[in-house]
Amino acid sequence: MPTQSNSTMEQRTVAAAEQALKGHGAVGPIELLLQLGFLSQRAFDGWQREHDYYRVLEEHIECGAAKLQIVFDTFRRWVSEHGLEAMPAIYQASSVRETRDLRIVSTDNAELDRFYRTRYRRSDLSPARRKAIEKKINAAVELCVFIQTSDETICQECDARLGRGQMFCLERQEPLCLDCADLSHLEFLPAGDATLTRRAKKASPLHAVVLQFNRSRKRYDRRGLLVSRQSIDEAEDSMLQDADKRQSQREVAAVRREQADVALVAKMTGVIARLFPRCPAASAKVIAQHTAQRGSGRIGRSAAGREADERAVRLAVIAHIRHEHTDYDSLLMNGVPRDEARRRIRMTVDQVASQWEAS
Repeated sequence: MPTQSNSTMEQRTVAAAEQALKGHGAVGPIELLLQLGFLSQRAFDGWQREHDYYRVLEEHIECGAAKLQIVFDTFRRWVSEHGLEAMPAIYQASSVRETRDLRIVSTDNAELDRFYRTRYRRSDLSPARRKAIEKKINAAVELCVFIQTSDETICQECDARLGRGQMFCLERQEPLCLDCADLSHLEFLPAGDATLTRRAKKASPLHAVVLQFNRSRKRYDRRGLLVSRQSIDEAEDSMLQDADKRQSQREVAAVRREQADVALVAKMTGVIARLFPRCPAASAKVIAQHTAQRGSGRIGRSAAGREADERAVRLAVIAHIRHEHTDYDSLLMNGVPRDEARRRIRMTVDQVASQWEAS
């Protein structure tokens, strides 16, 4: 007989699978783990770029074996119950010379490897929709160029010294200068102007993403693109020609965003009122506005938050109680570790939440 914790995990798995299928058009074990939070986006990105630390993806799944078995068993049942059809999942690394499969499992378990390399989609899709989904989710990883952050490295072909700030490629984890990688004819287009970047990228026959490792955040930050000089000129000319049209589009888009934000706040306020009927109306509105603020990175701007998912709303309410109805902030200012501060105020948070939930 399944325990309550198993039942909860099964419900979370089904919800995550449905969300991933809705968002991507197809879902496999890896997309499911990303949606559940058992595989971090940072680990997935590092794996795709063949960072040494992330060489085998399975090693970075943040979930115990027993729980992972529940997730995968539930996922298989969900796929079968919905009559989804299998499609190959292509996970490859690209370089200037070859494309190769990325390593998922740490053993020679071919069956498990095939399971990870399979996605599932609805069986009633039109041919055009099927083609669009396959193109989107199986798109090759873009070529990447890295900015040197350590003092020096050596090109493995010409022995050129690559100092701090210089760009290089990785070929099977070996650094190559741009000359040896046949990318030196491209020009660096810094990030910052999304329209210019998008148009130059589209017009350039060859392009590469320029990344720099951020040591404090332990992730790669995007710094710009390497594209042809001609593509930059073409993009700049086209932007001059339709500047007035783009300004008008920006104004219309700003109005639409504002309307969408108002609708999201109203939707979240309604969910808060339903889940916490004794929560003061003013507090409910403040919570919704705060968590749904555009560009904040808060849970209200996540996929679950935009859908006014109950779990996301509960987390937003708990966060509000923590900061507004306890001395949590004062504890942090006095140097109390976050985990210890949360332990101290947990009883107060639970009491306020219970009062607000009472019907």
